[in-house]
Amino acid sequence: MTNLSGSSATDVNSGYEPEERWVIPPKKLTPAEAFGARVEAALNHAKLTPTKAHKILVNQYQLRVSLQSIYDAKNGSVTRSRITPELAKITAVSQDWLLTGKGHMLDHLGRRDIKFNELRQYASGIIPEGRKDLKQLTHKFLDRIYYNPFTEQEAEILSAIIDKLQPPKAE
Repeated sequence: MTNLSGSSATDVNSGYEPEERWVIPPKKLTPAEAFGARVEAALNHAKLTPTKAHKILVNQYQLRVSLQSIYDAKNGSVTRSRITPELAKITAVSQDWLLTGKGHMLDHLGRRDIKFNELRQYASGIIPEGRKDLKQLTHKFLDRIYYNPFTEQEAEILSAIIDKLQPPKAE
């Protein structure tokens, strides 16, 4: 028996090893497919379905976004989305990684982002129903603390503002 290269070979059962192995190269993803794969990985990491992510983006971030646009991002139909920053926040992944694929998906252990999301969810749970304005303000405040901590001077200013907003004490 002769193989394609012209050299002789023995029967498969007698231990014949082909000289060349045919390997199918991995498919190169389009930018939209790569973005979709990262969106899907982020949603899986946060244990969110597109529907749950949509509800969070609409209710907590006051975004006007369709459920279909989240599916389009997840399914690799678009190369980027205007909701990428918020999607990165709710899934606790790096915004740069989600957008470009560069860097790491998570921080050093993923713990800081998970704890931050738990804090955001807890804060949302203690705000009275129907007070989307307070939820939005709380999330902006927590995002600022997490992504760009206040200086001592800014913290003093905020403390003074909060003191002025407190209702007068009953006598």
